[in-house]
Amino acid sequence: MKKLLSVLVVVCALFLFACQATCAHENLGAWEGDENNHWHLCKDCNEEVGKEAHTFGEWEVVTNAAVGQEGLQKKVCSVCSYYVTEVIPAIVVATGEAAEEVAVYVKVPAEWTEVMCYYWGDNVDGSHKVGWPGAAMTQVDAENNVWGFIVPAGTANVIFNNNAGTQTIDLAFGTETNLYALQEANAEGKWTAEYTSHTPAADEPELNKYAISSPETFRDIYVKVPAEWTAVYFHFWGAGVGTEWPGDSLTAIDAENGVYSVKLSSKATGVIFHNNAGQQTANIEPNEAVNAYVITIAEDNSVKCENNTYADGVFTPVEVKVEVVLFVKGSMNSWSDNDDYKLAVNGTTATIEIALAENDEFKVANSSWSVQFGFAGLTDVNEACFADKDGNILCLAAGTYVITVENYNEDSRTCTIVPKA
Repeated sequence: MKKLLSVLVVVCALFLFACQATCAHENLGAWEGDENNHWHLCKDCNEEVGKEAHTFGEWEVVTNAAVGQEGLQKKVCSVCSYYVTEVIPAIVVATGEAAEEVAVYVKVPAEWTEVMCYYWGDNVDGSHKVGWPGAAMTQVDAENNVWGFIVPAGTANVIFNNNAGTQTIDLAFGTETNLYALQEANAEGKWTAEYTSHTPAADEPELNKYAISSPETFRDIYVKVPAEWTAVYFHFWGAGVGTEWPGDSLTAIDAENGVYSVKLSSKATGVIFHNNAGQQTANIEPNEAVNAYVITIAEDNSVKCENNTYADGVFTPVEVKVEVVLFVKGSMNSWSDNDDYKLAVNGTTATIEIALAENDEFKVANSSWSVQFGFAGLTDVNEACFADKDGNILCLAAGTYVITVENYNEDSRTCTIVPKA
């Protein structure tokens, strides 16, 4: 019996060997592989067929490395599409502060026909600071669209922009490189840059240079607040200066009468006083004829602010007529005062003809935002063309429009936006 079983085992083994030896491998699966080889697996006999080493192509960049950020590259087998990846080391460049005034250059997209340099740093002299969107740069290489500018000592960061809403990320100042070559826009639409170098040609034009503005000075401003205000805060903004909301907490100089004092920068273009509990003044535009404000609460619980002068403990009301200069400020110009978007005045009317793109978001306002028109402030608005976006005006249909402000220098001013006829 044992002999018979042995014979049967041998016969079965021979039969299976014969089957395997005669398999034509016609029923192959998809490519399989590991980091070294690829092959097909025969679905009939489970044998690895055509096993051979991968044929990798050149490395392809998946994500570019950036300053302080690793990139990624891959190479793909041309036969089975298996791929391997490899980290591209983060770009390490020397950054810091400019030890002295120095030229910086930027290579920008061909469609940028105006380039601005906005710079800042803790040690930039106050008289050398610049407001957004920065200072105009000089084109030094038209073929490659390279622009240059001289920044002051203390510069630690730069932003380049096209004065039309497109800009770079915040770039650290390169201490051993001088050219920022724009690479691609990130998820926020801001351009990244490669740090490299530019050697000026002998015939390059003279570069624009940082302006030396009037030094920052300060003057005493006084405010008298309602008795129910148990705290008083001061928030201000301007070219290269300002506080983060909620601003600075003030200490009374005359607690019995609710009088507070603060030093106001000559560079401030807008001021707000508030109690950090929901009550605040409208945006106040500083005026040399006014050194004090009296704040009261009206019957409808609104906050009123009256211009005054203050001396020897006495507040005296003063009439101040400030001419309003209005701008279209929005996503197309980084919400800044820009002469290309300033309304032209003719008598009591101010107008501007402006090309708007779909999804442009904006307001009509003066420098301090003390006068502004959002969506709710428009008269006879065409809701097929414009909609409300968190109080701003959202353009729904690209086109050329005429914005008109009637009685522009009066409290009764109105604003309309209509398609160009």
